[in-house]
Amino acid sequence: MYWNKIKTVLIILFAAADIFFLFNLYRQYMNQNYIDEALLNDTAALLSEAGITVAEGAVPERLFEESVVECRYGEDYYEKIFHRLGGGEDYSSFIKTGALGQGMKFTSDANNITAEFYGDFYLRYVKGDVQTRETELSDYLSALTGENPDGMSAIGNEILALLNPVGSSKLRSLARILENIPLVESTGNNLKIEFVIEACAYDAEKDRYLLNCREYVEDFAVYDSEALVIVEDEEIVWFSGSVIFFEISNSYVTGLYDQINILFDEKSYVEENADENEICEITKMDLVYCVSWYSGGDMYYIIPAWRITYSGGTVRIRSALNGSLYDI
Repeated sequence: MYWNKIKTVLIILFAAADIFFLFNLYRQYMNQNYIDEALLNDTAALLSEAGITVAEGAVPERLFEESVVECRYGEDYYEKIFHRLGGGEDYSSFIKTGALGQGMKFTSDANNITAEFYGDFYLRYVKGDVQTRETELSDYLSALTGENPDGMSAIGNEILALLNPVGSSKLRSLARILENIPLVESTGNNLKIEFVIEACAYDAEKDRYLLNCREYVEDFAVYDSEALVIVEDEEIVWFSGSVIFFEISNSYVTGLYDQINILFDEKSYVEENADENEICEITKMDLVYCVSWYSGGDMYYIIPAWRITYSGGTVRIRSALNGSLYDI
């Protein structure tokens, strides 16, 4: 009789111990991976003294550890990228372009493709005759918008809205076509680097798909890396925009400046630079990736950064490694 009571008491004690143990594990996990909500509220109150308000839910509570990616950027960067775009085929000819000859245009007669590179990462890839394709596309986009578009790297959702929406099944098919763009040189690195379709439309008359795409490292967008991609007959015929083709030499995961530190950096900046009566509201704070050049220019880093968006449209980006402002 007494043994049954003892067993019941022991079961209750063990259950209570398990619950206490699980609760402490959960609390430890939250303390290590999330910012305390009370701390965020206290920070928001201090920011208000500098005229900065923080919209509800604008600041993520999760703490992050993300990759820093070290990449090579040699004198043969353009040539290597063209080789990858051409499926291993060498170029038939090339010329220097631009007023100072800083750009390069490569052509492959075997694949009937041309790729022109500008600046550091801008690329225009064309399948077929370049002049014919460019003239037709410029006239086509002008007819859609009623005016000559300012460049063709990305066409904007307002243009896509004039065309037909694309279903989820076709979007998956188009995403598989994008996987053919060789963003990463095969190095055995396990980083997930991909193009993500952010907007897409179909022109039934032309039988073509127009895609606004953005480059992502892991789950975070690469700032200022976007492109217009046109697909006809299950093939990319036009690709233009700023896009990084990675030749990774090293990568490592590191802890980041947390949101609280970045917000106090913003507070100091606003106090030093904003008008006394200016009131601004942070509507969103999110992680992106940015390019940080090595001083020699023969390599660069892709680093995580905090993007702070204000209600008036102001955007500032700060390195998540040291809080410094990123020049945009």
